[in-house]
Amino acid sequence: MQELADDHDARGRPGALNHRDEGGTAVCAGIVSNVDLTLGAAAGAVLDKHMAAAPNFRGIRHSCTWADDPDIYQASADNPNLLDDPDFREGFALLAPRGLTFETWLFHLQLPALARLAKDFPEQSIVCDHVAMPLGISSFASERGWDGSVATEWREGITALAECPNVCVKLGGLTQPHAGFEFNRQAKPPSSEELAAAVGPCVPSPQHLS
Repeated sequence: MQELADDHDARGRPGALNHRDEGGTAVCAGIVSNVDLTLGAAAGAVLDKHMAAAPNFRGIRHSCTWADDPDIYQASADNPNLLDDPDFREGFALLAPRGLTFETWLFHLQLPALARLAKDFPEQSIVCDHVAMPLGISSFASERGWDGSVATEWREGITALAECPNVCVKLGGLTQPHAGFEFNRQAKPPSSEELAAAVGPCVPSPQHLS
C-alpha cells in the first residue's frame, strides 16, 4: 500500500499537477468520473463512452460507505456487501484491462472487504479515500480513541490493506463530520495544533509500538 502524493496522478506518475497549457494556466491532467459497476458487463460500454469523450479520463470513483446506523449517511445503503457483490465485481473486472483506476470512499467497517477485493484483483490500481474513514459519530461516538473498538478495527483493517501493493491511500478527510471531531461546528477552521491533538489517538505512540 502506498500514500498518494499530491504531485502524482492515481497511476503514480510524477508531475501530473504541474501540467500547464501554452498560456501557463494549470489544467486538469486527469479526470476521475463515476460509473455504476453494479451494471456488471454492461458497465463496459459506459466506460468506453467516458474514454472516447475525454482522453484524460483516468478512472472512476464509486463510494461504498455503509454502517448499521440510520443516522449516518451511507452511499451504498441498499447493499452493505457491495464490494463482494457478484455484479459489482463483474463491472470492477473491466477497469484494469482498460488501464483505469478504481477510487472509493468507505468507512473503516468496509476495510476487510476492500482488502479482499484488492487481493482478488492484484492487477487493478485502487485508491482508498480519506484513510478509510474511522467513524466517530452517532452509535460509534463512544468508541473513539486509541483503545476504542473503532480504532482497533481501523488499525487491523488498514494493516491488512497495507499488504496489498496495488492500493494507494489518500491522506486527509479526517476533518469531515463522520470522524466525529466536530470541526464543522466551529466558527473557524481548526489550527494545526488542534488537528494534531484530535488525530493523535489514531497515530501509534512509542508505547503502543513496543
